[in-house]
Amino acid sequence: MEWCDKSPKVKRWGSESFTIPYTHPIKGTRSRYYPDGIVWMDRGPNTKTEKYVIEIKPDAQTRAPKVSKRKKQKTVLYEQVQWAINQAKWETAVGWCKKRGMTFLILTEKHLGL
Repeated sequence: MEWCDKSPKVKRWGSESFTIPYTHPIKGTRSRYYPDGIVWMDRGPNTKTEKYVIEIKPDAQTRAPKVSKRKKQKTVLYEQVQWAINQAKWETAVGWCKKRGMTFLILTEKHLGL
């Protein structure tokens, strides 16, 4: 968020300022997804302001979890459930954003240089 404050291209931004409804893949119920942020950016003269919905995750959580004999079964199950939930959120967010002329981005520590 510090980058948003300092970048002259960022016109405005918000943190967890709205929800996207999605279907919880385990419970089958309607749930609310709170993306980490939204950013309005100018990409240059004579261009429209672009809107991005941002999710920030550790890089390891952006891929399907690996099953390992060293992991406890409880840990493997937890990781698989979290992966399924995140996939449902992200797939819904992509469609939600597309309908509104926005772009959904998942950023990791690799993108942020951390």
